[in-house]
Amino acid sequence: MTKFLAGYLGLRNLHIKVPKIAASGKDLKLQCTFDLEGERLYQLKWYSKSKEFYRYTPSDPKPIKQYGLEEGIRVKESESNDTVVVLEDITRKMSGPFSCEVTEEVSFFTAMKTAYLEVVDLPLGDFYISGVQKYYHLNDILSANCTVEKSCSGANITWYINGMPIRHGTSKHTTRSELCPTVYSHLRIRVDRKYFANPYLRVRCAASIYNLYHNSREETAFLWERRKVLTTTESPFKLTENDEYTKLLFSFPPQSDKAGSRFCRTVLTATSLISLYFFS
Repeated sequence: MTKFLAGYLGLRNLHIKVPKIAASGKDLKLQCTFDLEGERLYQLKWYSKSKEFYRYTPSDPKPIKQYGLEEGIRVKESESNDTVVVLEDITRKMSGPFSCEVTEEVSFFTAMKTAYLEVVDLPLGDFYISGVQKYYHLNDILSANCTVEKSCSGANITWYINGMPIRHGTSKHTTRSELCPTVYSHLRIRVDRKYFANPYLRVRCAASIYNLYHNSREETAFLWERRKVLTTTESPFKLTENDEYTKLLFSFPPQSDKAGSRFCRTVLTATSLISLYFFS
C-alpha cells in the first residue's frame, strides 16, 4: 500500500521484497528499492507489525539505528544500508506484516509498502515409518504410521505404494506438547494384488513443509502366497502343488536382483523338481 499519493516526481517506483516463507534460525534479507529521480533520501524506516525496528538516516553521523531488540529483532548492521536490511536468527513469532517507509528530503514526501512474512520451524526430531511387516497375504490389513517428531509448524504427509499416491485409508494426527508437537499419519489399507510389483510392495512416506523441508522414508514388503508349479506336456513326470516347496520358493525377501538370491531360488527350484519326481 502507499501512504501518500505516489505520483510525486521526487519519489517513484517503491518496491519491497520480503520472502513469503522463511525458516527460523536463519538470517533473512529484506529489500526496499525506490527511485528518487535525483532528489536525496531523508530517511528510511522498517516496521514489523506496525512497530519500527530499523531506521536509516544518511545525514546522521551514525546512519543506522535499531529499535526492535525488545521484540527479538536483531539487525546485522554491517550488511544493512538504505535498501537492504538483514535480520539475524529469525524466529516464528516474527511472522506478520513488514513495511518499508521512504521519505524524500526536500518535500518530505513519504511512501510505504507492506508484505507478509511467515516464519516456520523445521522439525527437530526424528522422521520414520513404523508398523510395516515384511510379508503379507492377499486381503491382509496393512497398518502403518509415519511420524515427524517435534514439528512445531506441522507437516504435510503423503503416502505412496510403489510410487502411486494413496488418497484413501489415511488419517493425520497431532500430539499435544508443551514444546513442539509430534505429527503422524496413519495408513490402513487392505492388501490387494494391484499394490504389488514383481511381487514387492514398497511403502513410502513423504513429509514436507512448504519448499523449506522435504524428507521421505521407505519400507519394502513381500507378497506371501501359494503358487502351483506346472510342467509342459513333454515332461516325463507330473508336478503337483506342494505347500512346503512353494512357500519356500516364493517367500524370499525382495532382493532377487542379487546373484545370491537368484542362486538360492535356482537350488530350491531344482530340489523341488527332483523331490516331486521321486516321491510323487
